Amino acid sequence: MNTISDAKLSINVLVLNRTGIHLRAARMICELLQPFHATAKLLKKGIEADCRSILQLLSLGAGFGEVLTLSVEGEDAQFARDALVRLFIDQFYEM
Repeated sequence: MNTISDAKLSINVLVLNRTGIHLRAARMICELLQPFHATAKLLKKGIEADCRSILQLLSLGAGFGEVLTLSVEGEDAQFARDALVRLFIDQFYEM
């Protein structure tokens, strides 16, 4: 039985910013997760990256228009997921 403390949530996110997941965007993802206890991962074509690792995020090579799967797990997973989704929607503030 799932409870809030062991929730695992997944959602597809679209990379909308023209420069993709580059160094600044990866840093923003890592910094956004700092206050959360949840673990978050992005998946692209079988390659998984821990969202707390800039190097792993950069290794995805995620460019404009690509769909990634965001998977978040832990006690505050819903809040962390919502914050990350908002960051993707807001195009990492590169509009």
